[in-house]
Amino acid sequence: MSLAGVYLTGAVYARRYNGAFFWPNLFFGFGVLLAIYFAGLAQVWSSRSFQSEDPRPSGQKTLVNARLLTLFMMGMAFAFLYTLLHAQVLIGVNLVWILAFAILSFFSTLNSITMPRNFLSWVLDGFALSPFALLLGAGAQKLAPNPRLILLCAAILLFYLAASLVMQFQRLHQDLEKKRQVLLVTMGWQRAANLALVLSLSGYLALAAYAYFTGTFNTIWPAFGLLAANLVQGILFSQMADGVRPNLPLLTSTAVIQFFGILYILIIALIR
Repeated sequence: MSLAGVYLTGAVYARRYNGAFFWPNLFFGFGVLLAIYFAGLAQVWSSRSFQSEDPRPSGQKTLVNARLLTLFMMGMAFAFLYTLLHAQVLIGVNLVWILAFAILSFFSTLNSITMPRNFLSWVLDGFALSPFALLLGAGAQKLAPNPRLILLCAAILLFYLAASLVMQFQRLHQDLEKKRQVLLVTMGWQRAANLALVLSLSGYLALAAYAYFTGTFNTIWPAFGLLAANLVQGILFSQMADGVRPNLPLLTSTAVIQFFGILYILIIALIR
């Protein structure tokens, strides 16, 4: 859902500055995104089937099917990409960016499933979302990367990293009990809480810079009202530091509302 939201944000951003919307390109670009994602899932399935070393014919068949599915999804991704190239989309700098982040997105899917919630999967997931999905959405609409778009990429990346970090708190108790070496345990929850708040505030600074340089503050100003979510998070983290059991559903809700709320406001503002 977050991939689709960020991809659509990139597409409507391009429409605002191009003055036109290319619907076929929108679907082909989304096809590239989904094919790479499912290719990563299929590769994980293949790796797990190989590690199980099941000598039965059914086990060998599962391994072959997983590998075939991986190849099929990668073929679909290249087919969609070729269609965009044939239409003279994603050429030059756009193509370099998209191919680089396509590879990153593929390995992000592998790492996030095989080693969930560690530092590497957290960072890779963020970069796969923004700039990859955002630049793919804009590039499919024939818009090359520019400084304003990079500022928007930075803002969305920071908001996503903050939100995903906050959402890990709902599993912190179980992670500590089972001694899992996940990000919050290795980093320490207090440092993680401070980092999440700093990332969110940095996201608002990047968004403010984007609004200033594009002259769009009058349309995206409601996004800054979501700073209230940061205030609530700060209060809940302070309660945790005092030994009070936090309201984890509320904490998770603030992260979800902040990230998707900002995407929604950006999309609506860019469509107008």
